Amino acid sequence: SRIKQDFFADNSFIGFMSTSSQVNTNYDYFGRDITQLEYIHTLSIDGMANIFDNQIGIDGQIIMTSDKHKGIFGSMSFSPLGFFSGWIEYYQYDKGLELNDLGFLDRDDFTQTKVGIMFQNYEPWNMVRNSTIILQGNIEENLDGLNLEKSIALSYDMMFTNFWNFGGGFKRFMESYDDREIY
Repeated sequence: SRIKQDFFADNSFIGFMSTSSQVNTNYDYFGRDITQLEYIHTLSIDGMANIFDNQIGIDGQIIMTSDKHKGIFGSMSFSPLGFFSGWIEYYQYDKGLELNDLGFLDRDDFTQTKVGIMFQNYEPWNMVRNSTIILQGNIEENLDGLNLEKSIALSYDMMFTNFWNFGGGFKRFMESYDDREIY
């Protein structure tokens, strides 16, 4: 079930969602077949607010399951009138949070922080119709603090007056580990 209420002339909302799924548990610790059914209930509260003429955006979601697992997402963006904007995003998912029966979750036992800034020009200049440069940093860890990824990226895009595009980017990965590798 899903309930959603719009606010501020449909520019913001708050929502509640509840789902239930049936999970099969097939084997115990010793490998014996003990097929049993378990129901997992998931509750979610999410919302988005755009304020000050859409110059500040706040977005978030909290997930809770009946088997005591949690997840959280939050982001804040700043887009003043002009040529630049910035953002920060944060994700955290408990060990054992399993949503793949009802939605998609890339992995559990995970935190991620993204920070970025974008410079953009929408005023035509000679042959260039508009251009964008984005600088973004990313840090990913498991809940024990193991570094899963640290990276910094720079990308650019340019649109010409004939609507052709030219773009590219660079991304630098620092040393990291994979806690899900099987040796």
